[in-house]
Amino acid sequence: MIGNGSWAATSGSTFTINNLAPNTSYSVKLKVRRSDSGLETTSGAITVKTKPIASISNSSLSFDIGGDLELTLANYALNASTFKFNVERDDGTWTTSLLEASSDQNIPGITLPLSGITDALYSCCATKNEMNFKISCGTTINGTFYENISYGTARVTDSDPVFTDYSHGNTDTATSSVLQNAAYLIQNYGNMQAQISAANRAVPKNHAAVTEYIVEVTDSKDEVKKQLNAEYSDSEVLINLGTLSEPGDYNIRIYARDSRGNISGTVTKTFYVLPYSRPASKVALARINEFEKEITIDFSSVYSRLKIGTASKNNAFAVKYRYAEVGTSYESTYTTITGITSADIPGSPNELKATYLKDSGDDPFITLDIEKSYNFEFVVSDRITTTTETTMVDKGIPIFMPCDNGKVTVGMLPDFDSSADFQVGTDIMATDSDGTQRLILDEIKKTNTDLDNKFNELNHNLPTTIIISGDGSGYGNVDTKIDSKNYTVIAAKKDGMVAIPYVSSNSLTWIIKIRTVTDFSVVTGKVDNIEVTYIPKL
Repeated sequence: MIGNGSWAATSGSTFTINNLAPNTSYSVKLKVRRSDSGLETTSGAITVKTKPIASISNSSLSFDIGGDLELTLANYALNASTFKFNVERDDGTWTTSLLEASSDQNIPGITLPLSGITDALYSCCATKNEMNFKISCGTTINGTFYENISYGTARVTDSDPVFTDYSHGNTDTATSSVLQNAAYLIQNYGNMQAQISAANRAVPKNHAAVTEYIVEVTDSKDEVKKQLNAEYSDSEVLINLGTLSEPGDYNIRIYARDSRGNISGTVTKTFYVLPYSRPASKVALARINEFEKEITIDFSSVYSRLKIGTASKNNAFAVKYRYAEVGTSYESTYTTITGITSADIPGSPNELKATYLKDSGDDPFITLDIEKSYNFEFVVSDRITTTTETTMVDKGIPIFMPCDNGKVTVGMLPDFDSSADFQVGTDIMATDSDGTQRLILDEIKKTNTDLDNKFNELNHNLPTTIIISGDGSGYGNVDTKIDSKNYTVIAAKKDGMVAIPYVSSNSLTWIIKIRTVTDFSVVTGKVDNIEVTYIPKL
């Protein structure tokens, strides 16, 4: 009996036990029966171990795809061996019968010719740089195949994608037409584009697939200013990088990444960003002597040179203007200023200064009515941008103007219809006896205000006389309706009668008693034309 199995019948003193696994320990018992008496006896259990078959004895199993794998064997003296090599695919499944080899009995090692299936191996790991493999080392005994399985790692090598070139240039039409050099941008303007043609596209190796391009823009300090990923395509790939806010030298660095995460070499291209600022302009308009019709102009503007080599590309500077009387709209047309000159600015090699000056009454910028104010709009343009400046020319108001007719004006145009010989357009400041400076018109206004207030106060306190009527039904009493809280009745009169004003304890208004003159009796009939005089209470 083997282990706790069933008893197996046999005869003779020598017999064979079949179907035992190699290199395995078994517990064996024997039971003996006498043929004449049928008596039985059972032996104690003994332990036996089967002999091993060959197995792989390498301390670790790994190899680089593209090479062969040398195996050393243990227990190789007892049997010939069959080797089966398979790998785990990207999806987790295993190949079957990828490679088979064999070795004869008593051979201590074997080299598996895996270099012959290099392409098949790479195809199984298109998304990984390592994959698992297993090797079966086995033999067939009495029709049954027994095996020892060992596991290891296959490594991807020399499989980085290949990427070597691309084009680049400024694709913004407006700025590229000015610069005439695709390797240049203008600060805050333009679009630098990297162009990977189909012919220059990255090429994967060993069954990988290129997935994307990684793009960096770095400055002269190697600091990354922009970074983006562009999806791979078999056709042309256009990568827009825009512009930058700082002038200087920049590099475009692009490399490809494949499905295994491997990257190509980096291809670097250089471009340049020229310093640029919108024109900074100043416009000063003035009347000759501050009041005459002749207008002077002092215009200046600092603008960028856009210098490539020795050539200044920003070479079209223009100014135009229009004007309108204050309170009216501008016309739609402009007048272009000619004669503007540009010159270098010491210490500013990247800028020019444009100037235009007309400061003579003999050759003014323009002539305008001295009695009107005007708004001006100046449009300043270089080859990149346009700015607008606005200013105003006020009426022609002289500070001091003696006239031929004897009139003298200060701060105003003369009013020839006025009889005043001394005409002033503003208030006049004078110093009083205390040394205090005062504005004469302001002081007059304050005095008039005080007088008006005093008059209103006095007028408010003057007596007021009204005429009332009543029927005398309340014992000859006529209600005046005059508020007794705020007013005092100082007199009451009725021709041919006696009129007496008073305030009763339960009344809020003044009451007039009407009595006869003869005996002071109550007049109860209707009484008209009672004259009542009252004043406000202080």
